[in-house]
Amino acid sequence: MIVDLQHSTWSQRDTRHRAINSIEREAMKIHIETVRPIQDAAQAGLSSSDWIAISSAAIALIAFGYSVYQGYLQRRHNELSSKPMLELQISNSSTILSIRNEGFGPGILTHFNATIHGATVDLLTEEGMAKFFEAATAEIEESYVYQMQHLLPYTVFGPGKEMDILSISTDLSDESTEKLLASLEELPLSITYKCIYDIEHKNTCNFSKSPTPSNPSWHQGAAPSTQKPNDNDA
Repeated sequence: MIVDLQHSTWSQRDTRHRAINSIEREAMKIHIETVRPIQDAAQAGLSSSDWIAISSAAIALIAFGYSVYQGYLQRRHNELSSKPMLELQISNSSTILSIRNEGFGPGILTHFNATIHGATVDLLTEEGMAKFFEAATAEIEESYVYQMQHLLPYTVFGPGKEMDILSISTDLSDESTEKLLASLEELPLSITYKCIYDIEHKNTCNFSKSPTPSNPSWHQGAAPSTQKPNDNDA
């Protein structure tokens, strides 16, 4: 009986030892499986050459972004330095209507319109220009001689170039001049043009009662002088 008890006791101890050993082995296995990836990652760490390559790539990327930004600034500078500025000028002097490029680059004329009695009239046509002149001088009763320049689409205005569009070479009376100015105030003008970068700009009439230099120099292709008869001469 004593032998059996001792044998049972040793069996229980052996079972406990085997269980403990099994638990220890499993714990060690879990520890190894956990630590090994960390060790592998540490062993696979970036070398100095890898860091140099990454730094070089980062510097190249920054340099590329800086170059793109510098290219944008350069293009913007070129656009501004070659920007045209076509100004419409209407006055009470002999030159009724003129266009001048006050910008730094050439301006390419695309649209030139007037609003007459609520309707838009294309001044790049002879018919449209005739309607504009008729509306502007409708209240003038005395005789006068006028000159009119017909512009075509895509006419180029170089920097500082000025073109007289409509002129009256006869000295008008104060009454006729006031009537002319009153008529011009009712004729809004707009001009659309492009720069060499194909950017579109638009300007409206800069109406001014201040006189401009008289005796305009007309460009080649101006319409011949025409005299409007007076009713008393008929």
